[in-house]
Amino acid sequence: MFRAYFDESGDSQDTAFLAMATCIAPDATWDEFNGRWSEHLAACGAPYLHMRELAHFKGAYRGWNEQQRKQLFAGCLDAVDASDIVLVGTAMKVAD
Repeated sequence: MFRAYFDESGDSQDTAFLAMATCIAPDATWDEFNGRWSEHLAACGAPYLHMRELAHFKGAYRGWNEQQRKQLFAGCLDAVDASDIVLVGTAMKVAD
């Protein structure tokens, strides 16, 4: 079996562009990925990764410094890169 996760960025009422992304992989790949991801979050002291908060040092990242932010983000990207996850994304102009 395969699993896919989807996410959108933007709001058609607040922005001129909308982005959509998905990640697709077999169940076994997700199990391996989740282990790496969770271990990295724990090592960084982060309960989750949410870019809207991380980019502005808000929420769980309040009080963090730039080095902590870069370390968290780089490790999360490494977890994705080490996995056989297919990433697909697109962006479109809302007016279109």
